[in-house]
Formats: sequence, C-alpha cells, structure tokens
Amino acid sequence: MPAHWTDMTSAERCVAIVEIYPSTKGTGRTIAEALTARFNVQITRSSVISMYARHAEKLKTVPLTGPSKAAAGSVPVKAKPAEKKIRRPSALMVASGMQFITPKPKPAPKRVDQSVPVRRAVQSEAPEFASLLVTAPVPKNRELYQLERCDCRWPVSGDRENTLFCAHATRLESPYCDYHANLSVGLGSRAERSAVPARLMR
Repeated sequence: MPAHWTDMTSAERCVAIVEIYPSTKGTGRTIAEALTARFNVQITRSSVISMYARHAEKLKTVPLTGPSKAAAGSVPVKAKPAEKKIRRPSALMVASGMQFITPKPKPAPKRVDQSVPVRRAVQSEAPEFASLLVTAPVPKNRELYQLERCDCRWPVSGDRENTLFCAHATRLESPYCDYHANLSVGLGSRAERSAVPARLMR
C-alpha cells in the first residue's frame, strides 16, 4: 500500500479506513483524525463522509456512527407554532363599511355601425350629368412652348415633342378647358354619377 494518502486509489483508501476503524469511535471526525496522524496529511471529516457515500458497499462492515442526541444531553427544540397571518381589509372593504362588494361588471362597449349607406343612383341623374358636358371645341393645335398660362393642355394629336394641344381657355384651377375637364373626369359608375363633384356643378 502506498505510504501517502494522495497516491492511493479509492479501493486502497477504503482498505485504510477499514484497518484504522477499530482504533476510532466510528465517527467521521475520529476516522479523519486517525488517517491524518497515520499518513501525515490533512484529511477532513467531509472527505471521510464522501468516501462512505461513494463506496458504501466496501465500507458496510465499518459503518459510521455517532452519539445520539439523547446521549449527548441535547434538549430537543420545540418547533414554534406557525403564527396566524392577520388579513387586513382592503381599501374597497373599508370604504364599504367592512362589507364585501361584488364589483359591477363593466358594460359591453356599444357596437358602432360602420357601414356606409349607399345611395342608389336614380336613372334620371345620368341625363342630368350628361347635360354638364359642353360641346367639343375645335382644337387650336398649338405646341407646348406656344401655350400660355391659361391655355388648355389637353393633347389632341401628335406624339412626344410633336404633340399638339387644345389651347382653349381653361377654367379656374384646372389645366383643361370646360370640355376636356369634364372629359378627364369621365362618366364613372352609377354610384359615382349619383355623387357629382361640386366642381363640376360650377
């Protein structure tokens, strides 16, 4: 057997504990003290208990012992009774005179009808809208650089740099004359015709 504790295997340490056990009281502390004196190295009580925990089968003939609490003269400590927790009334109960009030359920939010009423188009409105359209003017066929500020910019012929424009007088805040302004809007659907824009009524 190696002379030094740190050079021993687990099996050799178990043999050393079995050999030294009769000279001890069988407690972890006395076994650790005897091993420390024999191998001249500090061996703790925790190390001995760890050996017993990991190698219980090899050390079952030399069990750990210790004085019982009664033999040591220790007095058992009585457990303190659990203190009853006093429940304090909530602010709601205090305000209601210490009476529990069932909270009133919140009313359900009112359902808002988000559907938009659709106005049915009247058949007689289509001719009325058609009456807003003026007669097509004869285009003046001017190029872009020839147009004045209030000339209609509706292209009537040509392409790209050769495009020719209507060039008739425009209405207020519009790049087109009356005829082409109405033409740019179009007849639209029946629903659209039932809601004629106010700017077409001028």
